Amino acid sequence: MKTAKMEARNNKMRILRFFLFNTELKCREGEENKKIIYYWSRDIEAIDTQCRFIGLMEGVIRFGSVFSQTSLIKCLSTQKTRTVFFSPEPHITIVMTVSVPCKVVPSKKNLLEFRSENMDINTYRSVLTRSYNMFQFFNGPNISSDSKCISHFFQQLIPSINIPSSGIFDLLPSIRFLTLGSSSFLKVTTLVNKIENMLEQHIHSVTFIHEEKIVWSSLQQEHLILLYNYLKTSVLSRETKDSKTNLQNPFQGHCGSFIVGQSGIESNSSSIPFIQLESNEYQLLVYGALQSLVVLTIFPLDKNDLQNVLKELDSFLGPSLTTLSADLCDVFGKVEDQSLCADPDIFENRFLYYNASNRALKSTIIPHARDQPLHCKVMCDLFSDIQKISNSVRIGNEHFFLELDVKSSNNQWVVGRKSGDRLFFVTTDRNSNLIELSDNVEKIVNDEFKNICLLDK
Repeated sequence: MKTAKMEARNNKMRILRFFLFNTELKCREGEENKKIIYYWSRDIEAIDTQCRFIGLMEGVIRFGSVFSQTSLIKCLSTQKTRTVFFSPEPHITIVMTVSVPCKVVPSKKNLLEFRSENMDINTYRSVLTRSYNMFQFFNGPNISSDSKCISHFFQQLIPSINIPSSGIFDLLPSIRFLTLGSSSFLKVTTLVNKIENMLEQHIHSVTFIHEEKIVWSSLQQEHLILLYNYLKTSVLSRETKDSKTNLQNPFQGHCGSFIVGQSGIESNSSSIPFIQLESNEYQLLVYGALQSLVVLTIFPLDKNDLQNVLKELDSFLGPSLTTLSADLCDVFGKVEDQSLCADPDIFENRFLYYNASNRALKSTIIPHARDQPLHCKVMCDLFSDIQKISNSVRIGNEHFFLELDVKSSNNQWVVGRKSGDRLFFVTTDRNSNLIELSDNVEKIVNDEFKNICLLDK
């Protein structure tokens, strides 16, 4: 029998279940498992348990349809769980259940107290939607009947979903761009042009990334967002761990290697991922050197042609990308050191800027800061309120200004602004009044966004 302390230790915020099922498939009694397209649970569950849980979710969906004929139920909240729903295709529903964290309260005879104040349903629905979009990115526009393909994809995806660290960044489908000086940008575009000329018959797109920020890409915006998300969660996180153990010396001249695609050189092209763009299939290659990545999408090639292309790329990109990345690291290392020394308030005041028109994001807020869960939750709530207000006000008024200020229980402020398609959040640890807060926000705007006039009232 589980004690309260054991249950509290096991009941952290995490995914308990993630499954897809067909809501319209008619089954005989005892054959309900045919509705299951894919089912994952943290604890091993018998097929009967899976069927009962899916039956419960079907009942919840039908009950919710009584109150809304046009939209699917969004969430189900209980004391111990939060369950979110997403129906991307007719008759297909994706469900994710997240546990509510709890702690033992000694003053209440060691009873469990469930703490859901820092949980945000919209964030979890955004995570669920992005999971389906990532499936489309790698497997095509529709959930296929190939259960092995579905199982293989989600078995790899689900462990990479970090629910405790989800927050405002999951609500904003964004790309982080890096602005370069004219000479540095010319070097990058020159390298990109050389790659395109070298692989003229095989190349589809080239994306250049430095220090986890996009410098150049020929992909469309919606495809670039999915690619960037894949790189952040799967490639860059793994590359960061490897770089800490294997420090590269730029004076070696060739510090490059294929992060995705190395198996093609080793005569095993089957493990190179394919992606789906506008109903066309392409192979994905990622080449890295120091702090830079070159991401290529190429037309599918047979094994021999692919090996020749990869060897040609390695011999060219190895020294070229190493030299370019070293130059960029030298320039931006100095700029970053100067900015940190010049701004003593950088850790006291943090901001997030997001432009919905081009999905550009600039932020000094730490994405997964566990020491500031209240700030993250307040920003999510502010974003939801701003969206609701703007949807009702924006009709007939495309350019309007909106600001919401919230003071938390620990006397910290969170400010949310919206002007047109631009969002701006500021979090400050200062215990100040509204006048001081307004002056502080204006100082950040003037220092960081001199050329963005639409942030003004």
